[in-house]
Amino acid sequence: MQAAYGTEEKPEYVGQICSYLIRTQQFDTKFHHWYEKGIGLELRITGLYEAYLMSLDEREIASVPKIIRMYFQYDSNLPYRKMAILYNNIIASKESEPEIYEQYRRVMSRFFAMEQIEQEHVDDNLAVVYEDMPRTGAGE
Repeated sequence: MQAAYGTEEKPEYVGQICSYLIRTQQFDTKFHHWYEKGIGLELRITGLYEAYLMSLDEREIASVPKIIRMYFQYDSNLPYRKMAILYNNIIASKESEPEIYEQYRRVMSRFFAMEQIEQEHVDDNLAVVYEDMPRTGAGE
């Protein structure tokens, strides 16, 4: 399929590639560009948004597509490390996208960060989330 896409860039090829990668649980960073293409093409594939975050390089700071930010705003079954990557990217973009940051701020600080602190989870992305927490406690 990748070879076919190289010859002719058809959206259905991207859909088939993404579906196959999701079905076979291929979430390595080397496949991220396929999930990114699928989201850019607005493909409706079960698990595409999760695959996008699962394959995102945890050291990469970049603007996350709006559809991803909207989808994960309220709830997620992703591992905490992957949610920390999303939150780190939102925090990094708080100056350029303050409305998005404000939409996420409460859930990041009051719910997510406090839960991760209680479970004694620590990594670089969580450190950014912890640092962003209000100094007065668990949130407003």
